[in-house]
Amino acid sequence: MRGDPVDLRPLTLAELLDRAFSTYKQHLWLFVGIMAVPAVWSTGSAVVLEAFKGLAPAGHPEQIVLRAGFILTLLVLQIIGLFANAFALGAATVAVSQLYQDRQTSVGESYRAVMPHGGQLVMLLLWCGLLLALMVLGLIVLGGVLGILAGLFLGLIFGRAGAAVAGGLVALIGFAGAFGLMGYFGTRWGVSVPAVVLERLSARASLKRSAQLTEDNRGRVFLVILCAVVITYATVLLFQMPFIAGAMFAGPGTRLAVILGITGAVIGGTASMFSGPIMIIGLAMMYYDLRIRKEALDLQLMLESLDAPPGS
Repeated sequence: MRGDPVDLRPLTLAELLDRAFSTYKQHLWLFVGIMAVPAVWSTGSAVVLEAFKGLAPAGHPEQIVLRAGFILTLLVLQIIGLFANAFALGAATVAVSQLYQDRQTSVGESYRAVMPHGGQLVMLLLWCGLLLALMVLGLIVLGGVLGILAGLFLGLIFGRAGAAVAGGLVALIGFAGAFGLMGYFGTRWGVSVPAVVLERLSARASLKRSAQLTEDNRGRVFLVILCAVVITYATVLLFQMPFIAGAMFAGPGTRLAVILGITGAVIGGTASMFSGPIMIIGLAMMYYDLRIRKEALDLQLMLESLDAPPGS
């Protein structure tokens, strides 16, 4: 599969999104094939979860054994999923890079190209997840402490009603702060995957590199991520929500609910193969756009193409 030559120049946000969607449309099966790997994992995890709901009811002698097996299975699936997602993100980035330079590529070639960087990509996802979890946990604990103090103070003045209002308000601010924190670092680290794959950086170095590249452009990065998240979750919910609602009406643990849940999980996983590539395509193109703006990458690539031997 050969990509069309890409016009290397700084893009407006609208042009960047249009190019991302156009690239996805022109090479649909390439990116769907890449995202099939994590989609199979997510579907398998959801099917295991739904199937467990139809096993022995609470209080049954087999429940403890089943629960232990279920937890072990989910743990294994989470480890597999970490690797599947890391390699898929890297492979999609490689595919975008190849298309940017008008080179042939395929699903297999993209995965083979990302193999040397797989360890760093896994470390990157682990490191980002750990940092975000610690920051959000710290914010929640701080919010809880402030909520208790505010409740005690206002409780002395306005009674229980004032304490309840203060606690609820502080909790709301804490949740908003947690989402804001995740959004901020999500945009700050938005192009760290391309930095690992295309510049061969370590996980920690890629975070610093991403912060450097996205500086003064984080609003654009945020809008790309927001657009992709809305499309991804809207697509999955559109196909999966009817089955979730049907399972709720059928009643938890019933055979029909389990069948509907498994069917919804399979359809939702299939839908994620089609909606999942949009974010990484957009962020990979954002990476190129930022380097063109800040480092004249377009001139570097043009010179490399002139130096390349004919037919390469």
